[in-house]
Amino acid sequence: MLGDRLAVELLNGETLTGERQAGGHVSRFLVTLPVGKRTLLITSDMLSPPEFRRLRLWALWGRLPRHSVAAEQL
Repeated sequence: MLGDRLAVELLNGETLTGERQAGGHVSRFLVTLPVGKRTLLITSDMLSPPEFRRLRLWALWGRLPRHSVAAEQL
């Protein structure tokens, strides 16, 4: 994830790339992302908790925090 660009490697080795688009859904449990003609569904158990949090932030705001937040602040 870099700015509005997204690259996702699927289990079969295929890589999807595209621009961040409007739409989609973000919750504690899942993120849906429209990428090209597809919509990706990513659930919280598909990534480590820190990576899923980063994906949620990027999906909501289109950018990532510059520095990490201490675990006590979460």
